[in-house]
Amino acid sequence: MRRFTAIEIGGLFLAVLLLPGGLYMAIWPQGGIMPRFTNDALGLSPHYILEEMTPGEARMGGILAIIFGIGIGVLSIYREKT
Repeated sequence: MRRFTAIEIGGLFLAVLLLPGGLYMAIWPQGGIMPRFTNDALGLSPHYILEEMTPGEARMGGILAIIFGIGIGVLSIYREKT
């Protein structure tokens, strides 16, 4: 039986962080203001803008966090049969 590598352990740790956070955001979404990094059309003038987030957008972010958490966890555990 092979041991987990450091990258696989890091992936499992990230999955463990994403799943409860995503569940919390999906079950109890809260709107608010969040900063977003952006550029102009030519890629010049990088800056942050404040953007309003609705509860529906927060719920969608939670669902995406759950999906990414499950995917990262599965890919961290999956072993190729050789």
